[in-house]
Amino acid sequence: MIFIVLILMGTVLGYVPDDFLHEWSFHEKRYLEPAEVLVPHIDDKGIDVLHQHLDIDCHIPGEDITGINRLEIRFSEPETDTIHLDLSAVLTVDSVKASFEPLIWHRREEAIVIERPSTMPDSVTVWVFYHGTPEAGYFKRLNPHDNPVWFTLAEPINSRKWYPCNDWPWDKFTSDVTVRVPFGYKALSNGSLTGVGIDTLEGETIWHWHEDNPIATYLVSLAIHPYTIIGGVDSFIAFWAYPEDSAAIAWDWARTQEMVDLYSDLFVPYPFIKYHQSEIPRNGAMEHQTCTSMGDALVDGERTWEWVVAHELAHQWFGDLITCHTWMDLWLNEGFATFSEALWFEHLYGHDSYRDYLGYLKRRYIGHLAGGHEERFSIYDPEYMWGVTVYHKAGAVLGMLRDRLGDEAFFDSVNLYIERHAHATATTEEFISDIEESSGEDLTQFFHQWIYSGGHPEIEIRWGYHMNWVNITQVQPETTVFKFDLEFQIINEMGDTGIYILPVRERWESFALSPPLIPESFMYEVNVDPEDKVIVDVISIEKVEESPPKKLSLKAHPNPFNSKVEITSPSSTIEIFTVNGKRIWHSQNNEGSVIWDAGEMSSGIYIIKSEDETLAVTLMK
Repeated sequence: MIFIVLILMGTVLGYVPDDFLHEWSFHEKRYLEPAEVLVPHIDDKGIDVLHQHLDIDCHIPGEDITGINRLEIRFSEPETDTIHLDLSAVLTVDSVKASFEPLIWHRREEAIVIERPSTMPDSVTVWVFYHGTPEAGYFKRLNPHDNPVWFTLAEPINSRKWYPCNDWPWDKFTSDVTVRVPFGYKALSNGSLTGVGIDTLEGETIWHWHEDNPIATYLVSLAIHPYTIIGGVDSFIAFWAYPEDSAAIAWDWARTQEMVDLYSDLFVPYPFIKYHQSEIPRNGAMEHQTCTSMGDALVDGERTWEWVVAHELAHQWFGDLITCHTWMDLWLNEGFATFSEALWFEHLYGHDSYRDYLGYLKRRYIGHLAGGHEERFSIYDPEYMWGVTVYHKAGAVLGMLRDRLGDEAFFDSVNLYIERHAHATATTEEFISDIEESSGEDLTQFFHQWIYSGGHPEIEIRWGYHMNWVNITQVQPETTVFKFDLEFQIINEMGDTGIYILPVRERWESFALSPPLIPESFMYEVNVDPEDKVIVDVISIEKVEESPPKKLSLKAHPNPFNSKVEITSPSSTIEIFTVNGKRIWHSQNNEGSVIWDAGEMSSGIYIIKSEDETLAVTLMK
């Protein structure tokens, strides 16, 4: 039975797959992030790349390349006077051609700058001829069988390390990729295979792939090896495996079609012409559009890493079909892909497994922060892009949003968001607007505390009088006061269960449980948040042998205040603390009230304590 008042913490695990226990960084993307060059977050150069045709000659067995990129460009701003393309200084520009005259171009560090004549039309074509050995983005590595593999991995902004482009996620374009490789090698890229030519003089095959849906720079992909193609190159689903691993991959990835069907049912139908997966010598994986690259470390013939297969596939909707508009919005890619892992387990094993998976995401996030492995920062515009905040916490937040809205409203809202931004980009603000419009809910507080604010609620629980009253204090270091419903569950020796719903809205609250609880002697088990519905960390639970404090006997007026606050209480001593627990003021209270002059204290939340009561006040200067 459910009573409107209080609830619990701790997860009662049903089925939890063994791979929950694996310590694995979701991607090796973290190694590819030169954080300083992600600033500015927004750098509109006044150009819009409409189409590119990248022609690459891979000088196998070497690591160098020779390339031509033909870019069709529209000027998005009339006053734009240059075409600024990103390209690593390590690569040599042999020449530049254009559909206009006069052509004046300059090689800058990490860029090519082409001057725009005053008579230039709104749309132009530019060819960049270049060569060199990429320092990143394009790799040659040995696989576990001591055979080389050539592949690309460029998120977030390492596409410029291997080809000239406008290397920002908001500029999407249609794409052709032509790649030359020696006889015996196979080359996978985005979209549909339009042909495989043969150059008998050079001993090469020429693979031509065409992607007619808009694609971001970091999703353009190559994977080159004498692959065994399971399913066939023209199949909707195919696996590009090392010949030695083909049997293991056939088993590990066998349920890909089932995943496609699941996500197509929950979201919009699969949006691209194919879904191929290739094996590459890395630990992680990358959701290249229509052709995910899977690290060979994730292949074991036992489906240990099937959740990664689900994660990368979900990116075809969240990341590829809709791309985060800026890297500040990365959680829209990674949070949804992580949440979709839980949807896959719900499909396989039922709703209890889904809840267990959300609990794992929550505990992994909280544990990572508690261990000092990551700072407390917001999901939006994160300080670190590839950690538990953007992945695990964001996935758990979407689980909370599903709980808040209910299944029908949640999936209807998400699908409205998908339909509005399909084959384009989206910002966090646009996502929130679409969800609120579809659901009819005001979610300002929800997104403020879970997406735009850092950290999470950390609570101390005190209970007494045979648990007929409960005090909850939020002690997290952030000034954010989280508002959430917390469940508290009691199970007696007879197996009877009582669940109380506590509407936590303030930094300190006291609740009387009604109807009264069973006597303590019959208590069997107490759980807080048993279904992991809230990202909350219970710091302590203390039992006190006393009656509940009389709520409202400790008062502060005004609250909020801007300099002085009057505190009234029957207690003889008043103390004031910061949210971090540091005492900053105390006074004897002989007259029943005292005045606290905040003086030089900064704006924020402060905690007033009397002998047996606690009250939060807000200083606003």
